[in-house]
Amino acid sequence: MQGNFHSSAFGSDVSFQSYRARSYGYWPLGEHLILGGRADLRLVSGEVPFYRLSYIDLRGIPSARYQDDNAGVLELELRWNFTRRWAVVGFAGVGKAWCDRASFSDASSAASKRLGARYFIARTLGMYVGADYAWGPQDETVIVQVGGAWH
Repeated sequence: MQGNFHSSAFGSDVSFQSYRARSYGYWPLGEHLILGGRADLRLVSGEVPFYRLSYIDLRGIPSARYQDDNAGVLELELRWNFTRRWAVVGFAGVGKAWCDRASFSDASSAASKRLGARYFIARTLGMYVGADYAWGPQDETVIVQVGGAWH
């Protein structure tokens, strides 16, 4: 969990708060499959500048395209290690950005999908490198990935 407080008492031009709670984990599904999951919730209140609003943070969706006071993301990733060094990954995620002034069901939402390949470059560190192709409601992108995607 994380909280940030901005106040004129501390030299800020505006007074607002931002909060973030996130969790992720990986679970083996047999010898060659790994399931990963991530949940991410962002909340803001006060006189929030537009560039500090909560937003949907998913691969395949441009950063800050869907913004509001609150944003939540759920994401799943499945990795198949088909050799000791090589793997393929697939993922799907959904996010929603909403505020207190409108109903949750009417809020902006978006989903994205991704396919990629990984090479296990550093066994002692457990680090993969690879490339992904991701697509969302409006855009498609290629992402070069070093290490884990969730931080």
